[in-house]
Order: sequence, then C-alpha cells, then structure tokens
Amino acid sequence: MGWADWMTIQTSLEEELMLENQARAILNSEDHAEIAKLCAALIKTQHHQSMLLRQAVGRVIELECTIEATAI
Repeated sequence: MGWADWMTIQTSLEEELMLENQARAILNSEDHAEIAKLCAALIKTQHHQSMLLRQAVGRVIELECTIEATAI
C-alpha cells in the first residue's frame, strides 16, 4: 500500500446508487426553501469538517516531528 492509498475512497455499487438517488431527489425538488436550508447546513458541515481535517494534519505533523526528534 502506497503512502496515499488510504485517501482512495472505496464505495460499493449500492452506495453509489444511493448517493445518486439522493442527489437526483434534491435536483428534482421544487421546495426551494428546503433546498436553501439544506445548502446552508451543507456549508456549515463542510466548514466544520475542513477545520477538523486542518487540525488533524497539524497534529500529524507535530507527532512526526516528535518521532524524528527522538530518533536522532
């Protein structure tokens, strides 16, 4: 396994079809207020996940530096 293989997403056909079904339901919806609420929630969720990822990367770098410092 290569160093970046963990970042490759493995999805089943069932998961792909379920995702496509959900996306189409949104695209075909005529309830614009509900779609706006969904978009707002997705923006907030994406921001939260982005911040978590940024913090996790920072922590990994910190741990790698600690390992390198103790290996010398």
